[in-house]
Amino acid sequence: MMQATAEQSAFLAYGILQARPNATSPSADELIGAQRQLADQILAALALPAGARVLEVGSGSGLLARHMADAGLQVTAVDNNEAASKLSTQALGEINAKIFTADFASEWSQWAPQQYDALIFHNSARYFLPLSCFASARHLLADNGLMLIVDEFLTGTSENPKSCDLAQLVNVEALAARTGFLLQNRVDMSDDTANFLDAFIALFQGHRQELVALTDESPETISALETAMLGDLKRLQQGETSHQLLTWQMQAAAESLVPAETLRAEDFQQVFERSFKTDFSAALWHWKYGAGRGASVAALRGQQVVAHYGGIRRDILYFGDPGTAVQICDVMVMPEQRSFFSRDSLFFKTASTMLEQYAGYHARHLLGFGFPNMKAMHVAQRLKLYDKTDELVQLKIPVAQHQTDWHLQFGDMDAAVIEAAQCLWLAMKEGFTDSIIGVRDSAYLDYRFRQRPGLEYESVQIIDGDTLVAIIVLRPHGEHYLVMDILCEPALLGQVFNEISAYTQRHGRPAVFWLSAGQVDRLGMEAVCVESLGIHIPCNRWTVGPGAEQLQGAWWLTAGDMDFM
Repeated sequence: MMQATAEQSAFLAYGILQARPNATSPSADELIGAQRQLADQILAALALPAGARVLEVGSGSGLLARHMADAGLQVTAVDNNEAASKLSTQALGEINAKIFTADFASEWSQWAPQQYDALIFHNSARYFLPLSCFASARHLLADNGLMLIVDEFLTGTSENPKSCDLAQLVNVEALAARTGFLLQNRVDMSDDTANFLDAFIALFQGHRQELVALTDESPETISALETAMLGDLKRLQQGETSHQLLTWQMQAAAESLVPAETLRAEDFQQVFERSFKTDFSAALWHWKYGAGRGASVAALRGQQVVAHYGGIRRDILYFGDPGTAVQICDVMVMPEQRSFFSRDSLFFKTASTMLEQYAGYHARHLLGFGFPNMKAMHVAQRLKLYDKTDELVQLKIPVAQHQTDWHLQFGDMDAAVIEAAQCLWLAMKEGFTDSIIGVRDSAYLDYRFRQRPGLEYESVQIIDGDTLVAIIVLRPHGEHYLVMDILCEPALLGQVFNEISAYTQRHGRPAVFWLSAGQVDRLGMEAVCVESLGIHIPCNRWTVGPGAEQLQGAWWLTAGDMDFM
């Protein structure tokens, strides 16, 4: 729009516009001038000599790259959008600069290290995890290199989940310090950005009809864009968000923190085997963290992984509403790198970084949960990372008697069983609108019990006449059968556990059922022994999200929800 009205190219970003004493709206030319003023401020913040090597992540229209090249800098710009790369190439014309298309988030770790003096995220940092920004800078920058971010951040503490996909400024600042980046310059541009956005919206509204023809978009799309900009302006004016120009200098650091997905599975073998005293399986690692499931942070010293704080995405129903959680697992620190559990420890650095990226109202997943032992739980509580919401207990019926004439059919967890379980899950989930439960549809059951390397599971179909009543997943566990999961109507859960208990007792291997303590009453059983397993169920305390009071006793969790059983 600005290019059409001002007949000159515009930056794909906001600009610096001071409040006007009169009510007249600025022209498109003035808005483009405000954008150029921001580009000048970026150059001033960098204060680099001619010939310095700069990487711009997110080239947009290419005008910032040209602005920097005109100032004598050696500019490289990358964008994941082919059209943006072509636009940047056109903007640069005959100027010598390198423009290319790549998926920066997944490819930066494969590029040659220490090849740039500055790394710039100009309204592009919001599209990456903050950890990816700092980790890529640590890898790509030369000694004492600069990282500059111009972007919008959350500054309020809204408890509206996913009110906007922005990083919390306080978390970004903490991560910068944790990863060895010293803040050199900070400019709060919120007021000037609000003035610019207000003026741009007025210009936009005045050309609404023309925009349909200019962009070839529908009137509905144009209206949705206007609504989004008005929402951005409102949040900015109310202080929920702020626009910042932040410049850091990279300092020497003992370790680097990186998204674990940028490393190979084999890179974790040594820390895994030394932490857990068991053999590492690359196949099991891929099963957990592959296909985009991973939400983990690793610490490197040199090229060696010395710590890992793992997380796996889990689809959930949060009091009946679809959502996602991150399941904490494979928390590891090399024995010689372990220290007193303080905020200088590798455990704290990886744990706090992971929670900031992945858990909370404004992170990728609403909740964090896991199954730490009591020692690990107490350490995390002292560091204010976790709060306790429940614990896992073992249920066993001392003397179970059959109370129905149901038929129990034992077999493998094959495709037919998993397909049959889908209708049971659809009925089961309707009774859990008062709780939090991991999705147990056929796709999940296939992944969890058929694809998991190294373990095999048995199925028990409980049939009443011609009707499938329940499916139970079992595995031998010492002298018992461990009930991994039960799928049935919630009202039948206690009765189903009683029937499998009676059957397995009669055949000499009694069944036990691991369940979160807050859900035991749902079974409606009196003659059941409850034994603590010493496994706590935590919630994330570190970032803003649902608290322990909301989550107390709310999780339905079984042994099948564990990654290691």
